[in-house]
Amino acid sequence: MSIYRNLVENALAANLTKNEHKVFLGLILETIGYGKDHAHLTDKRLVQITGIRIDRFHIAMAGVIEKKVFDRVESNHYDYRYTIPNQFLTEKADTPSVIKISTEFRN
Repeated sequence: MSIYRNLVENALAANLTKNEHKVFLGLILETIGYGKDHAHLTDKRLVQITGIRIDRFHIAMAGVIEKKVFDRVESNHYDYRYTIPNQFLTEKADTPSVIKISTEFRN
């Protein structure tokens, strides 16, 4: 399976709320959409992408992280570094991956 398909299947199994789905799709856009396994993002940027009010955004993001759909750590560059969970990056994929797996931040 591809990384994208595994992530989507995990999100569907996690029973995400509507706002959590929007956050998930925003994170997919900023990671896989740019061919990366991570993204350094601010809350403001994700609010712009998803269109969710900031007070509801924090609740939705907490749900996405709690359900282990994405991982989050604090970042020196922006608010947080969002990463595709390792379980999806280490699985053998039937289809070639277009994601550049790296540990360094690129300018």
